[in-house]
Amino acid sequence: MRPEELLPHAPYIAAVDRELAARGIPPGRLWTYGAAYPGQHATRPAQQRLCALLEWDRSRCTGLGVTWHWGDDTGWRSARTGRGGRRLADTTRPLGPPLYADPVALADVAQALVRGQRPVPCDQVGEWSGAAQVRRAVVAFRGAPPAGA
Repeated sequence: MRPEELLPHAPYIAAVDRELAARGIPPGRLWTYGAAYPGQHATRPAQQRLCALLEWDRSRCTGLGVTWHWGDDTGWRSARTGRGGRRLADTTRPLGPPLYADPVALADVAQALVRGQRPVPCDQVGEWSGAAQVRRAVVAFRGAPPAGA
C-alpha cells in the first residue's frame, strides 16, 4: 500500500479517478496528500488539511489544460493551465458541488472542461454514496469530533 492510500480521503479521490478513467479522461497527474503548508485561506492547521490535485495538461485537452484541487476545507476548485502546466491568472474558480460530490457528476464537469466546453452548473449535484464512511475516517484520522458536533 502506498502512503497516500492511508489517508482517509483516498477512497473518495480513487472513486473520482475511476469514473474519470471510465470516461476516457483520466488526469495525467493525480496526487492525494495531507497538506504540509498552512494555506492562506485554510480553516484548519496544515497538518490536518486533506487535499488532492488532478491535472490534465494541454495534450489531454482541447485548448488549455485544466487543474483541479480538492481540499476538505475548501471543496473542489478548477483552474486553467497554459504551456508548462502553469496556472493562468484569474482562472481559479470553485466548482460548486458538495464537498464529497458524486464522482459521476464531477466526471460530467471534467469531460466538458477537457473538451473546451462550458460545464453544466454543479449546484444540484448529489453527494457520493461513500461520503459518510469517509467523514468517519477523517474524524478518526484527526482524533477529534467534527466541528459543530
